[in-house]
Amino acid sequence: MKMLVRFASILITLLTVQMASSEEPEVSVISDIEFATPYGTKAMDIYLPIENAHISWRPAFVWMHGAGKGDKADRRSVQICAFLARNGIVAASINYGPKAPRTESILSSKSAVRFLRQSSKYYKIDTSRIGIGGASLGGFLALMVSATSESENFQLNGTGVYPNVSDRVSLVVDFYGVVDFETLSATDEGTERSPAAIDRLRRISPSTYIGPHMVPTLILQGTADKNVPDSQSRLLSDLLTQNDVIHELLLLNGIGHSFDLNQWKGKPLPIDVEKRLLQFLGRHYPLPGPSDN
Repeated sequence: MKMLVRFASILITLLTVQMASSEEPEVSVISDIEFATPYGTKAMDIYLPIENAHISWRPAFVWMHGAGKGDKADRRSVQICAFLARNGIVAASINYGPKAPRTESILSSKSAVRFLRQSSKYYKIDTSRIGIGGASLGGFLALMVSATSESENFQLNGTGVYPNVSDRVSLVVDFYGVVDFETLSATDEGTERSPAAIDRLRRISPSTYIGPHMVPTLILQGTADKNVPDSQSRLLSDLLTQNDVIHELLLLNGIGHSFDLNQWKGKPLPIDVEKRLLQFLGRHYPLPGPSDN
């Protein structure tokens, strides 16, 4: 483990590069940093604001891509992480393992949070301000990281992965993630409905673990989503309300699955998602101010 941390610090020194795209100024990217998980090493790309001599400690954010053709360096992940870094946030886009709701994916996501917290001095991260978010399967994983923080299920303790380091987060951003697999599968005739099968669906659902311990949550959902219907996000909002958890639900009328910060299939979004995202982040972990720039 110590060797892995030393190796990561060497990569930080040697691999920091300026982003090539003229559309993404003032961001540097450290590619393919390895972090430990109970299932071997995974990789992340870290996006850093350009520093100056007076920079202070920064908030951080772990981003998780969607399934399908998703990857830590896919277009949406690069767009979102670069946007966060331009606004003073250390953003880490991770590859988490199986592109399915499995224990490995959940624990790999928690491992990434621990890695950033343990490596905070290298990136000047304020460990009290680490958020998490993702799209589709990534949104589900972000919810599970927060929701299971006080559950006996899906814990890293005892695995040897960054021991004595917390994987708690301070906020969640969920882009159209599944909240309850039991209700999602209710209309699928091919889904097994035995008591054991239902128990498995409940065990893997964020809805099972939501309680007052949840952190502020931003939910973004299209009303025309055929992959993850907006009823999933409405259910999440209802559960958070019942538990007095601070949250915002942004429903995008006429928008389907896989939208990014600006558009869906070339169609502009009806809400300024960039503005609303920054407002949410600024309220729940203050972003760097003029004195930090």
